[in-house]
Order: sequence, then C-alpha cells, then structure tokens
Amino acid sequence: MELIKEVPHQPAPPLDIERDWHSGREVIIIEGVHYDADYFRTFAHPETDVLYAVKREDDHVCLTVVQTEDQAKEFFENVGEA
Repeated sequence: MELIKEVPHQPAPPLDIERDWHSGREVIIIEGVHYDADYFRTFAHPETDVLYAVKREDDHVCLTVVQTEDQAKEFFENVGEA
C-alpha cells in the first residue's frame, strides 16, 4: 500500500513588480501594493538604533521613523489594533 501520492507540480506565478515614476516620486508596486522606493533604500542599510513604523493604508505602504517617546508609545498601542 502506497502512503505517498505524487501530485503534479504547481509553480507559483512570478511576483508582479512594477516601477512607476509619477509626479517626481519613484514608486515600486508589488502585487498591487504601492511602496515608496525609499522604503527599500532604507531597509537596504537600516539604522540600528532607530524604530521604524510601517503602516499599510489601503494599497499604500508608509514608512516613518519614530523619533520621540510619545510616538513610540502611540506606535506600540496601535500595534495590537492591526
């Protein structure tokens, strides 16, 4: 009795990535979600002593640096709501 059944390979389609330069701003679109190009530049060489807040609003992803203690408290209070 054979316990393992062979199934045909179902490859995942290639990731859909576009680059858009709109109104003087470079945007990377991955699977329909818009990222400011600086998002990737920042994480290519991130600061090691900085807290980054990443938020998704509809189809846009925003990255901000948390600079004050009050902003950090607000960030961590909102993490549970996501």
